[in-house]
Amino acid sequence: MFIIWSGWGICTLAIGFLGAFIAALLGRALGFPAAIAIGFGIAALGNYFLARWRNDPSRQRELVDPQSGETVVLKDRSTLFFIPIAAWTYIVLALLVVMEVMMLLGS
Repeated sequence: MFIIWSGWGICTLAIGFLGAFIAALLGRALGFPAAIAIGFGIAALGNYFLARWRNDPSRQRELVDPQSGETVVLKDRSTLFFIPIAAWTYIVLALLVVMEVMMLLGS
């Protein structure tokens, strides 16, 4: 399996691994469901701040073509698996909710 990213998209994956690592460390102390929730929460929160920083309007640049006078705005286009990094925050939160509901229904 290949990891496909552009720009800062690989950081989204690294933040996810950090959340999983913290969940593994907390697993024995807090129990599996709480550790998973904390891990996913850390991953979602970290990715939210990454996306917010990368998509900050003050970081955008406007270029003007001298011949046509047309303005072009350069924005961050960071993606992971062709999905913008801002969307990954909501994907991780949705996975957290699904996993927690499955754990509640299973016990």
